[in-house]
Amino acid sequence: MANLLYLIGAIAAIAVICTVLYVRTRKPRTLEYGIDSFQRELRALSPERPDRTDRADRPGADRPGADRRGADRPGAERDGRRSG
Repeated sequence: MANLLYLIGAIAAIAVICTVLYVRTRKPRTLEYGIDSFQRELRALSPERPDRTDRADRPGADRPGADRRGADRPGAERDGRRSG
């Protein structure tokens, strides 16, 4: 009889521990959580937009006549690129 009580106590302890772990790790199921999760996924998949401050950090940004296609870089004519 003592063995049976020991077994029931162990099973009850395991059930309580499993329930606590399940409640702690489950994801919320509210509508707001679903919307936030979807927005996080969209931000992760969308390309980053360059800020205007990033443009000033580019090489050649201080030269007003710099060609945007890269023809003003050294060796551009060798690559077969033409300016203009």
